[in-house]
Amino acid sequence: TGKSSLKPSKQPTVKPSIKPTMQPTIEPSSTPTMESSLQPTLSPQVPTGVPSISLTPTCADEQVCALFGLFDATGGNFWTNNDGWLNYTNVCDWYGVSCSNDGVVTSIDLAENGLNGTLPGNGVWDRLSNIDTLYLEGNDIIGSLPSDLGELTSLTFLDLSYNNFENSIPSEFGSLSSLVFLDLSYNQLTGSLPTEIGNMSFLMILSIQSNDLKGRISIDGPICQLTNFQGGSLLTFNSDCSPFSVICDCCICF
Repeated sequence: TGKSSLKPSKQPTVKPSIKPTMQPTIEPSSTPTMESSLQPTLSPQVPTGVPSISLTPTCADEQVCALFGLFDATGGNFWTNNDGWLNYTNVCDWYGVSCSNDGVVTSIDLAENGLNGTLPGNGVWDRLSNIDTLYLEGNDIIGSLPSDLGELTSLTFLDLSYNNFENSIPSEFGSLSSLVFLDLSYNQLTGSLPTEIGNMSFLMILSIQSNDLKGRISIDGPICQLTNFQGGSLLTFNSDCSPFSVICDCCICF
């Protein structure tokens, strides 16, 4: 079965029966001039009464639409386990998806499941705003971390380790104010750790080692202020530490 047959149809299945002509209309009683025969009308008028057809995808169920977006972007046809993701049954029965009693998606656990490609951005995570757990570690996901993940303000556990994410950590991650566990280790992330991470006042475990991060994390800065010995909740802070990577005053160095 091809990939396209596994997703909800988002394109019209019937083409309009009226196609506007792209050639100039020639009156029978007149002889066309050279100019008119070489310059066809390029902006024909659609005949009145022909209904317009929208090509904008729509979804009756926001959660289904979002999860199919994740499925499509990360090669869902080739996941190790994609049980339930190929049909419209209750999303709470799909592999790796957990829900509350009223059917709201609260957890996605697709760790070590053969995901590849990039994480989707707009139109996915804002439709899954109630999830508190997102485990995608141990896959082969590439590209940038979507800044839209910062909209998941109910998230408490986020593990994106052991992938191939690159570029910088979005400052929008600082909006994940409920986060307790954050693991971004063993990727190819660059730049510095955003100071906005210091907004995660409930964070207990932070791992960023084995990336290409640079910069200084000062003992007086907002991130070190999260640590337990500074009166915060952060118990474990794992990072690379060297003059050529991260200089960290409050990390467990690798």
